[in-house]
Amino acid sequence: MPKEIVITLCSLAAACVVAFSMAAFVAHH
Repeated sequence: MPKEIVITLCSLAAACVVAFSMAAFVAHH
């Protein structure tokens, strides 16, 4: 796959992980 696509997918995945972590933190606290 082109490097640009890989970087985009990794960035989206990282953003989803951060958002999920913050949502879980807020939900439990």
